[in-house]
Amino acid sequence: MKNSVLASAVLAMTISGGALAKEGAYVGGSLGSAKLDPSEDSTATSFGGYGGYNFTEWFGIEGSLFGTTEFKQGDDVEVNGAAFSVAPRFILNLNEEFSLFAKAGLSNTLVTVDTPIGDTDFDGIVFSWGVGMDWSVGEHLGLRLAYEMNDGELEHEDFSSVDVDIELSQVYLGVHYHF
Repeated sequence: MKNSVLASAVLAMTISGGALAKEGAYVGGSLGSAKLDPSEDSTATSFGGYGGYNFTEWFGIEGSLFGTTEFKQGDDVEVNGAAFSVAPRFILNLNEEFSLFAKAGLSNTLVTVDTPIGDTDFDGIVFSWGVGMDWSVGEHLGLRLAYEMNDGELEHEDFSSVDVDIELSQVYLGVHYHF
């Protein structure tokens, strides 16, 4: 009897994983710092939005969209980046307020290079991953601190034989609303 009660308690704690992440939909906005590799001035401001749906307390799917201000490349060249990603999200609840998450999926990434003689775009589908922490500050309101990376080869818009390997990443603070 004692063993079955202990086993039931351990099973209940294992299944619950602590406090439950809210199941259902959420939407939020973000502001942070972005880095583009290769780039001379490799930092810019990032801004964007994210949203998703948590199917359980430990699994969901999330989409995110972010853009950057200009990465300066000398006096006459400016570079901007943007990415839209979709990924499954795995959640580890630490307690009733804090949870950690990791996600990995695909991203449609665009890097635009503006020069005095014209604009050039590089785009492609690349690997995307991210990790972060969510903090529930109210019944429906949450804060997020996260890091996301988009890593892969982008193709020139006009010449398919011209490729560039990039790493477009961001560290951001987000605010989101759970429905």
